[in-house]
Amino acid sequence: MNSLKIKLHIHLLLYLTIFLLGNSLYANTFSNCDDFTLLSNPEKEAIEIIKVLKKASFTEKVANDSLIDALICLAKNTDDDFVQLNTLIIRGERHFENSEFIQAKAIFQKVLERENVPPENIAAAHNYIALIYRIEGKLLEAYKHNLVQLKISQQYNLASLPKTYLSLGEFHYHINDYEKAENLYLRGVELEDSTNNMTVEHGWLLHRLGEVYRAQNKNELSHFYIKRAINFWKKTDNIRAYCFSINQHALLYMGEDKNQKALDLINEVYTISQNENLWFCHIQILLTLSEIHYKMGNITLSIQHLERASFLSTEKSIFCYSEEIYELQAKAYKAIGQTKKSNEAYQNFIKEIKKSKEQENIATKEWAKKNQDLLLSKKSLLELEEKERFANKQMTFQRILLFGGLIIIFLISWLATRYFKANKEVLRQQSQLIKLNKTIQKQSHQLQEANTKILYKNNGLELELVKKLLILSKQGEAIHNMENQLKTMGDTRDNQVLTKQINIAKNDTVWEELDLQINQANSELFQILSQKFENLSKNDLRLCAFLKMNMSTKEIANLTFKNPASVKVARSRLRKKLGITHSNMTISTFLNRL
Repeated sequence: MNSLKIKLHIHLLLYLTIFLLGNSLYANTFSNCDDFTLLSNPEKEAIEIIKVLKKASFTEKVANDSLIDALICLAKNTDDDFVQLNTLIIRGERHFENSEFIQAKAIFQKVLERENVPPENIAAAHNYIALIYRIEGKLLEAYKHNLVQLKISQQYNLASLPKTYLSLGEFHYHINDYEKAENLYLRGVELEDSTNNMTVEHGWLLHRLGEVYRAQNKNELSHFYIKRAINFWKKTDNIRAYCFSINQHALLYMGEDKNQKALDLINEVYTISQNENLWFCHIQILLTLSEIHYKMGNITLSIQHLERASFLSTEKSIFCYSEEIYELQAKAYKAIGQTKKSNEAYQNFIKEIKKSKEQENIATKEWAKKNQDLLLSKKSLLELEEKERFANKQMTFQRILLFGGLIIIFLISWLATRYFKANKEVLRQQSQLIKLNKTIQKQSHQLQEANTKILYKNNGLELELVKKLLILSKQGEAIHNMENQLKTMGDTRDNQVLTKQINIAKNDTVWEELDLQINQANSELFQILSQKFENLSKNDLRLCAFLKMNMSTKEIANLTFKNPASVKVARSRLRKKLGITHSNMTISTFLNRL
């Protein structure tokens, strides 16, 4: 058992070595899958083969079918999703390259039916199915898969976006929308050039640009891009694509009436396409050879190539060239006078046209029906989305209400807390204010009592002052009368003594005490007057005190030992200094209002 395992590992290693060396001598040595059941870890072996095949060129894959067969056997002995998926894709690619389009389409449809397939693999599967539908002449079906491929590539920003532009460009080319096809191909080339990629799509985009420029009779541009494509295929060793581009170049030379140059080119790849089993390309080359020989007058050779192309088309189920084959046969048979065969070919040509139109009509109806179903499903989807939006709006509104309610509750709670804290602080402050108010009231009461006492004291002082002033006024009047009498009595010695005594009485210390009492009784009044009227003299302040006590001019004159006229002048000056302009306003009233 162990020796069998070792032998099997050696075989796998041999397959990989052969594959990497590009030698096909042992391509058919593999024949039996049963030995692979002996492997303890078939997943590991399968993954190694998948890695090698993904890096391989087209020529390496075709030359080493045995390695793909080994992978298929390994896949049968494992349930690993990665291995199963990639084995399906590699099998589908092999069928496609071998022109086994029915098998290839079935496999790629299985890829799409699987779950959890990576987006790049889904896009690739849609691309291959679109290519097969295009070969079958079902352009609308191909276009549908290309649109899905484009959507996936754009959604996931896949590197396969140039491949999508290539497929969509082919669709527009086949419906003769050359301008749209050209724009799509150029966008693909720009993407490839910006990333310096050497992918197979780059070569096909160059090839298709050459093809679309040939259809528009822009031969110079067509030569430029086809030559670039041919050089690209040489660098990447892609024989199949090389054959297609050489055939396209030959068609271009044939359109320029350079038939011999076209023949030389096409003969270069005729044998290659036949030996490599590139039947799809080989049929194209046969048709091109037929046209060249027809134009050069070799009708027999032209018919031989057409019969070979017709046989291969039927055998390999490649029916997309049927119309062209029958059309060329009708023309060739007519040229050599075989009218019956020409008519049969022409009738077949008409049938193929009708068949194509019927298929196109059926496809159009199916497409329209699918579009209608799609519209209905979109309508239902829109209704569901509208309901979902409405439900989401309601839910959003409810969430907003809930969130708003929570915010309001939080604010109320926060405000209540702040209120109670503030209220507590207010109560404390109010308590302090009450205490302070009581203290102030107590102090106010004490101050009022003190003011009352001061008022009583001031009133007493003022009353006492008035009494003294009245006494002094009478005394002054008496002194004045005495002076008048002395003046009438003559200047005797006794009179001189009396006059001296009268002068002493005028300057008595009683007046000093009187001034002191006047200042004490009117200190507040004097302070206000001094602040408001800075030009008031001491005598003016004393006069204000007399007038505030409602003393008459005569009484003031007696007190100050002046003439009443002098007192009146002093009152008039004081009125001006105090700014009293109203005639009805007395100085006494003015002072009492201060």
